[in-house]
Amino acid sequence: MTCQDCDRASRTWNWHGYRNGCPDCQVRAIAQSPRHLCELRYDQIRRSLSEADALALIDRVREEHKRIKALKGNNDGQAHH
Repeated sequence: MTCQDCDRASRTWNWHGYRNGCPDCQVRAIAQSPRHLCELRYDQIRRSLSEADALALIDRVREEHKRIKALKGNNDGQAHH
């Protein structure tokens, strides 16, 4: 985690703070977005980055989503991202 908001979010699943210049905040924002918005963002990522970089970033978002779900305690097995 790269900023104070990310540090706080590492312990609080619904932390509301995000910083524009923090890449981890951006990943966390995508990971917590509704599925349809997440898919739109994935399309933007795929168009703006190389295939390898896009896949790596999407993997980071999926891992962050899993981390948030585990922190929240919501492990019902339903896929989101």
